[in-house]
Amino acid sequence: MRRSRNISFCSKAGMHACLFIRRLFAVLELPSIYHDTTRFHDTRIRSELQSRMSLMISARLQLAALMLVSVHFASCEATAGEPWSDAESGLHIKPPPGYAVQPMSLATPFTVRVAVREPGDRDTGCQVAFEPLPQNARLSQAEINRIASEPDWRERARWSIATFSDVSEEQPYLQSGIVGVSLIAEMKPTFAAPDRAKALRNFMAILETPKGRTTVVCTAEKEQFENRRAAFLDVVHGVQPPRL
Repeated sequence: MRRSRNISFCSKAGMHACLFIRRLFAVLELPSIYHDTTRFHDTRIRSELQSRMSLMISARLQLAALMLVSVHFASCEATAGEPWSDAESGLHIKPPPGYAVQPMSLATPFTVRVAVREPGDRDTGCQVAFEPLPQNARLSQAEINRIASEPDWRERARWSIATFSDVSEEQPYLQSGIVGVSLIAEMKPTFAAPDRAKALRNFMAILETPKGRTTVVCTAEKEQFENRRAAFLDVVHGVQPPRL
């Protein structure tokens, strides 16, 4: 067994950019897709959901604070292009050529969190995280896909990062029979943040199954984003979300 060691995911120069990535993960805590089905059956639960939505921003800020203190990942000297899997969750990742998978330290609510990066990445590259959602097990993948296809659900994904990000693209995303959403966003020029964080652009994909939610965030300098966009899509294509 290879011995793992904790090393910093972010250089000091890129720390603010990494905090921005963790903020993206923190706010992408949408309500479980299961709760969307209740609006068709029970007005009391619908009212409860609306109340929960009003509290989401403060809950996300608390989660963001927790994630800001988590800045290390376990390095197992991963080989570029080497497939990686998590036996407990069932998450599988086959990185594109030149990219390697390295486990990161965890932060609630995620039970799996990894970096998928090129050797030269410091505060750029991709992160993949999985959040189990036991309540989703009541739905089939077809039911989840129907809900995820609705503009309202995709709008929630946009809204969840709109406080500090400008979203330039938002569209349905289909992979391996799973309907999700993809977004491209960058930090608002008016948001109080260091210049480095504002120099980055992010590609995000959210995929939900009966087992839970898988989120991918890939980051590059704005000038390099289009050059790396195809590779970022390859990273997402190589992610197989956990299934029941």
